Amino acid sequence: MKNNLESQAEALSVRSYTDVVFRDRTTTDGYMYVAYTLELEGCMVQGETVEEAQESLRLFRIDYIQHLLEHQLPVPDPQSTTSYNQIFRVKTHYDTSVSSDLEKAHLSVENDNIEYV
Repeated sequence: MKNNLESQAEALSVRSYTDVVFRDRTTTDGYMYVAYTLELEGCMVQGETVEEAQESLRLFRIDYIQHLLEHQLPVPDPQSTTSYNQIFRVKTHYDTSVSSDLEKAHLSVENDNIEYV
């Protein structure tokens, strides 16, 4: 049975936070996906796929917010989506093996620029 703080944390965690997911190289030259919530400093996870990283972040955000509530700390509000540009570009060395992952994340690549679409 869930306690009151856990229920509150679940309700707060589904607000419109800004999640960021990116692909990173591991120390053994493999790849992983890192996901974090922009408004919640330190709320960061990793996964082997974009979907795994997103699901881990969804679950961790609940624990993160519950911790804040347990210690009577303020829970940051989501930023207005209008304060973020809907298109961003990142200069990168593009690895063609990730094209399907980029498409799933609604990203396109042109001339080594990654663009949110």
